[in-house]
Amino acid sequence: MKQRLQKVLGSAAAPDRLHIIFKWLTRALGGLKDLDEWLVKHPETKLVMIDILGKICDLNQGNYHADYEIISKFKDIATSRKIAIVLVHHLRKTGAGDEFDRVSGSTGLTGAADTIALLNRKRLQTEATLLISGRNQKEAELALRFDETTGIWEIREQTEGNHLTPERQEIVDLLKKASEPLRQQDIAQALGKKSANVGNLLKKMIKQGIIERISYGHYQLKGPPAPGSGVRSKLLDKRRG
Repeated sequence: MKQRLQKVLGSAAAPDRLHIIFKWLTRALGGLKDLDEWLVKHPETKLVMIDILGKICDLNQGNYHADYEIISKFKDIATSRKIAIVLVHHLRKTGAGDEFDRVSGSTGLTGAADTIALLNRKRLQTEATLLISGRNQKEAELALRFDETTGIWEIREQTEGNHLTPERQEIVDLLKKASEPLRQQDIAQALGKKSANVGNLLKKMIKQGIIERISYGHYQLKGPPAPGSGVRSKLLDKRRG
C-alpha cells in the first residue's frame, strides 16, 4: 500500500483525512455497526471503499434475497450518512450474455446497487474497458489505459476499435478473419461459447452499429461486402443463374 501511494502521490504527502484500515470485523460479527459508529466519529468522511466485499461479508452463492439484503445494508448507511460507499467485487471468469451477469454471486448484488462499474482487462494488459450502468447514471462504455508510472487509469480517445469489451472484440476479430459472413452457431463454436450468449452479444453489437445481420442469419462487420465474396454475393449469383 505504501508503494502504491508513493506512485500515485509522487512527492506529495498523503491527505490527513485519508484512513487506511487493514483489519475489520465481518458483517456477521458486527462490522457494519462498527462502520456506522466510525462514521459518526468522522463526520467529514465523503467516501468509503471496501476491498474486497467478500472479506467482510459471507456471500451466499446465488441466494438472491440474501445478496440483495447485504447491499441494501450498505446503502442504508450511505444514505443516512450522505456518503458514497464503493464495494470492490470479483467477476466470474466464464462469459455471459449480459456483461453485468458476470458479477460473481446472484443478481441480488447488482440489483440492489445504485451504480455498477465493470472493469474488463486481460491479464498483463494495460488497456481495458469500463462499463457503467446505474439508476441515475447514463450507461457508458469507456476505453481505458493504465499508466504504470503513475498507477492511474486514464480514459483513452474513443475510436471504433478501442471501446469494445473483450467478448465483443473476440467476435470482431473472428469476423475480420472470416472469408465470408458467419452464422451465430459458427461464431459460438469458434469461440467456445454458448450460442444463446453469443446471440445476445450479436444483438447488442448490431445496435452499436458494429456488425449487421444479412440473409439467412449470417453476420458480418458493418459495411458492404467485397464484390464476389460472402453470403450476400453468393445468393445474388444463384438468383442470376
